[in-house]
Amino acid sequence: MAVSNNLKFLVDNRLDNTATVLSSNQTVQAALTNLKTPDRKDFTRLNGTTNVQITVDLGSAQSIQAIAWVYSNMRNGATVEIRHSTDNFSANDVLLATVTIVRPTVIQGGIEFFLHHNYLFDTLSKRYWRLVLADSGNPDGYLTLGRLFVGAYVETTNDISFPWSWKPVFRSQRTETAGGTPLGERLPPAREYTAAYENNLVEADLYNTLHDMFMQVGDGLDIWLVPFPNNATKNFRAALYGRFLVGPEFSAPFYRAYSGGPLQFREGL
Repeated sequence: MAVSNNLKFLVDNRLDNTATVLSSNQTVQAALTNLKTPDRKDFTRLNGTTNVQITVDLGSAQSIQAIAWVYSNMRNGATVEIRHSTDNFSANDVLLATVTIVRPTVIQGGIEFFLHHNYLFDTLSKRYWRLVLADSGNPDGYLTLGRLFVGAYVETTNDISFPWSWKPVFRSQRTETAGGTPLGERLPPAREYTAAYENNLVEADLYNTLHDMFMQVGDGLDIWLVPFPNNATKNFRAALYGRFLVGPEFSAPFYRAYSGGPLQFREGL
């Protein structure tokens, strides 16, 4: 069964449990434990620009539906192979997908915004997962990767309703001296996404799926929000990594017709 195009909440990160992360390309500058850290200033630096491998051992076979990552220096056209195995890639080594990195063109004087990629698939129960990164000729001479997600997502039976919206949030802090010299730090803009379910939530989604997710995630846990998982162009530019700003209000305006919203989500932490 193909993955539906409904809004996905990537919330169940199995990497944060007892998973072990290994890489023969790791350098001492940044530990692999940074893959479990939401701070965008913490990243893992990996030697080399081709066949750079990160292997995740979940400790046991677990149901996985999504791989996602943020804060990479890989350039447009670079690739990431997603592989899985039952025996730590000894005899069983299966290529699930090859993700091609997409980066926006940065205009003259522009600043690059948050960048992340995700790949969603039908549930697979596997213990070992591997990313193979390749960006031959990267001028940095090494590759970096920030927060990594290996886990499962939450979705509702019906998708969000129209209208939904997003807006850029400008975060730079600027001032100037008495003489007019500008001071401050220039920060990349973040996106804020707002949506709702209007009279289209089924009872199980209201009392189980969304109730349990919001009560566990709150406004402190970092998650991925993927509104258009089956559209490569929309996915790249619409998907966000960050946190919920406020908890939505759920109601029953009609008998067995449930609503919930607004869902307010902001990129970055």
